[in-house]
Amino acid sequence: NLYVDTSGLSFKVVYSLLKHIGFQRVLFGSDEQYFQQWKYIVILAHASYKIWKGISREFIVMTHENSQKVLFGKELPK
Repeated sequence: NLYVDTSGLSFKVVYSLLKHIGFQRVLFGSDEQYFQQWKYIVILAHASYKIWKGISREFIVMTHENSQKVLFGKELPK
């Protein structure tokens, strides 16, 4: 099981990851101690918007549910 996080990645790389890997294996990462977290939220949101034509369920999965699945080994209730 391989997951990819978005910390420190440019828009171009995040967009490519989402197009080729999909949202199920992407974790939101920010490297907050080194960079401003809001920039990485905007990058992920912008890439999501371009691919899925809006801030969608996929964005929520990447920013919250995927990490819960990795950390706690279970799906969250829908």
